[in-house]
Amino acid sequence: MTLQELSVQYQESARLLAEGLALVRAELKTARGDAALDLRRREELLAEELGDTLRTARWLRDYYR
Repeated sequence: MTLQELSVQYQESARLLAEGLALVRAELKTARGDAALDLRRREELLAEELGDTLRTARWLRDYYR
């Protein structure tokens, strides 16, 4: 597997993380109490993981440029 192929896999993972983050944010609009706190934590974690995944994909893609 090349770094370019690995980058594509990371990009796909980032797409899935972004979809999950959108779902969590939609749920947050109506959540209250402990459920809202849990969703907030989940949102923060997914956002951080998405950022890391996108940075890694970009690094892999640009490695040989």
